[in-house]
Amino acid sequence: MNAGKTIDSVETYAFQGGIFDGLSAEYQEAYLDASLAGYEGMLKGEAADEAAQALAQAQQEQIAAMFDAWKNRDRCPGGVYDKEAILNSDDELNSKLFTERDPGMIAAAAEYLETEGENTFFLAVGAGHMVDPGGIVSGLKELGYTVELVP
Repeated sequence: MNAGKTIDSVETYAFQGGIFDGLSAEYQEAYLDASLAGYEGMLKGEAADEAAQALAQAQQEQIAAMFDAWKNRDRCPGGVYDKEAILNSDDELNSKLFTERDPGMIAAAAEYLETEGENTFFLAVGAGHMVDPGGIVSGLKELGYTVELVP
């Protein structure tokens, strides 16, 4: 089972679910209303308004650009993914997804690196947690680690 490898996690499903559960009631209600309105519109075959269409198009373009950056081994897709704008927004969900989680991921990565003996670890995180400001790479560098891209 698991090819004899130990499987561990930095965040549990309960922790990640708690991110959304920890949003204010007002935010949760507004998010649910917007999601349901969009879904109901799709079920009725109604075209989304221009603003919603523009947002969907922008999201599609951003995802395509992120895939291109990944394929080209762009280590810092900041032009594609504006994490600074996300961190500086007053959006409650953005704060919980990034501002509050990146430090824990940096600490977990450092803890793995401090493990005694000769070890190999694989840490899987979303790309948004790698880029600056506040990403895992720069966080580890600030702690004195050398971080380099492996070709």
